[in-house]
Amino acid sequence: MGAALVLAVAGESSRPAGRGQPLHELSTAGSTAAARHGCAWRVRALVTPGPTLRQEAFHAPANVVIRPSAPHGQVFPHAAAVVTHAGHGTVMRALANGLPLVCIPMGRDQNDVVARVVARGAGLRLSQKASIPALRHAIQRVLDEPGFRAQARHLAQAIAEETHRPLAVEALEELATQGRVRAPVKS
Repeated sequence: MGAALVLAVAGESSRPAGRGQPLHELSTAGSTAAARHGCAWRVRALVTPGPTLRQEAFHAPANVVIRPSAPHGQVFPHAAAVVTHAGHGTVMRALANGLPLVCIPMGRDQNDVVARVVARGAGLRLSQKASIPALRHAIQRVLDEPGFRAQARHLAQAIAEETHRPLAVEALEELATQGRVRAPVKS
């Protein structure tokens, strides 16, 4: 099982890092190297290496905090973007918060998840072998190009609408009354 590494970053070279700036959430592959080397531009970061990576393996600068884990529900409201290995849970929570993504899939269903993120224009895909400059460039793109955030926010609205409706109840009622369940049709 791969490590769940989260690195939440705020700021860029033209803005000093400080409290209250948005965080950019990153997880797994490329983030490991970024955390080990420090980020080249001024940021505020949170790294959560999960249970399989030792916190002591990271030599983080003063603007980077390393914790074993951090709840997405508390981090994402302060984030501006997410870099992830494209696990379904992290991607759905990021999109539910309207956050654009940089995805670095590591296997399993992650390639399919990334394909959907990219197809909807809500993020970018990088290889596990992506360089630090490539990672930084991808993060800058999802932060600077408004289309990524617009698409992520569009998906956030769709997720909110879907999770607001009692779909399971509707499906069970339809099954009980009609003997079948149709796939929901978007209006």
